[in-house]
Amino acid sequence: MYQIFSDGRRKIKKRSFIFKQVKSLANANIDLSDHRDIYSEDLDYKCECWKRVTISGITASELDTVQLFKAAINTDFPSLQPQFNGECYLINRTKQLVLNLYDDRGMDIVSNNKESLNGLYKSHNMLILDYDREHIDKVFS
Repeated sequence: MYQIFSDGRRKIKKRSFIFKQVKSLANANIDLSDHRDIYSEDLDYKCECWKRVTISGITASELDTVQLFKAAINTDFPSLQPQFNGECYLINRTKQLVLNLYDDRGMDIVSNNKESLNGLYKSHNMLILDYDREHIDKVFS
């Protein structure tokens, strides 16, 4: 899933970087949608929204994850390529995991199933940020 914040003019186009990272879109399900904050009091509300594309029905092997990760890491460095100007979430429905590599500082991996995260917690414990450590340790203790 990839999303960008739009003032009403920005759109996610089929020729964009994100679509080029899928080896074949032939069997993919593509869903383009707009999402608005229903609680906003802003006068520009009608045109501002999150433009979102969800590409499902594909496997991780059908994605160029190296390029996606590079693009996310390069977000804060305008001179580096590739990059994108949005948020990208990799969702593994089988393992019930969501991965968001947000920039060069790190990533979030979340699940509503503790067992799905247990192996990662054990093997990559040293990578947990200090400000999250106490909470995460309590979850897995």
